[in-house]
Amino acid sequence: MIQLLLARGANDDAPLSCEEHCDGCLLTLLYQHEVGGLQIQLANDTWADVPVVPYALVVNTGKCLERWTNDCLKAINHRVKLLKEERLSISFFLEPSFATPIVSLTNVNDPPKYEPIIYGEYITESKKRFTEYQLNDDPSS
Repeated sequence: MIQLLLARGANDDAPLSCEEHCDGCLLTLLYQHEVGGLQIQLANDTWADVPVVPYALVVNTGKCLERWTNDCLKAINHRVKLLKEERLSISFFLEPSFATPIVSLTNVNDPPKYEPIIYGEYITESKKRFTEYQLNDDPSS
């Protein structure tokens, strides 16, 4: 899936244009055009700005890859600050087919930390935490 996002300039009521989260997919490739704002959470729980490097892609590991590798590769918790300038970004989310079984890769010394699951079930459930994916079943609203 490819997502094109144009974030308008900041106001005092909304310091973030994207709340903190880990992507649910395998990998995310992100192109930040001229204006940054992306931050990653470090091991000491502080936030670090990801610099904009011309013509470079940022690679984020997702929760599905963390699960598939039995926590060998950790998902990156991140957020996006809302800056005064408009921010254009393009994200590519690498995802397996909805029918793909996600079974942790293990060895004798590393038992599975996750139950097997079908990717479609997994990603549908993981997206429920985002407001934009929460459906309102009340037709009057």
